[in-house]
Amino acid sequence: MAENTKNTQAADTLPAEEKKNSQTAGTAAMPAKKRQQPAQYTVHELAAASEKVLGFPPECTAAALKISGKERMTVDEAGAAVQKFMAQEVK
Repeated sequence: MAENTKNTQAADTLPAEEKKNSQTAGTAAMPAKKRQQPAQYTVHELAAASEKVLGFPPECTAAALKISGKERMTVDEAGAAVQKFMAQEVK
């Protein structure tokens, strides 16, 4: 019990800068592969969920994503592709 109070007292006496460095040291040293990447989905998955996720009909989403030429993309990329497609003028 006495050891626990000594350890907590020692941690409490650290300068604020050292506390900050000891808490963030683990995340800064993480390799790039370990960091969270945005989820990518197939064109079929995005088209199937397009009304809920993107707010566009599945037919429009499927057409826009087919034109993009990509097989997998994030929700943000898909949304941008569909918005660009929908903004095009019909000739």
